Amino acid sequence: MKSTMNPLQTGLAWGVPAGLLIAAISIMSGTFDSGAIAGLMDALVAFLIGAALVGGLAAFIQWRRIARRLGDVAPPGWYDSPEEDGTQWFWTGTRWTDRTRPTPPRTQTRRF
Repeated sequence: MKSTMNPLQTGLAWGVPAGLLIAAISIMSGTFDSGAIAGLMDALVAFLIGAALVGGLAAFIQWRRIARRLGDVAPPGWYDSPEEDGTQWFWTGTRWTDRTRPTPPRTQTRRF
């Protein structure tokens, strides 16, 4: 099975190089004319903005790809047995486990 990067890994994989590229462009464009410290600060801000924008977009796209591939999946938790035998099975979010438990008593909520 092909390994998929999670959204954070994808964001870093795209954001850091993009941030470095934008910072390098900032440095080469002559930001040091106003002084070394100001130029480094400009390069740092350019890196952070580039990494956040490109990395955030890449992470969002990866998150949407994963969500689309999973489809409508029930969240992890205990679910009633389809055999209606008074037990519940545990769903991990991707598969059923061998864990079972008796179905807890149902309580009714009162409406006022």
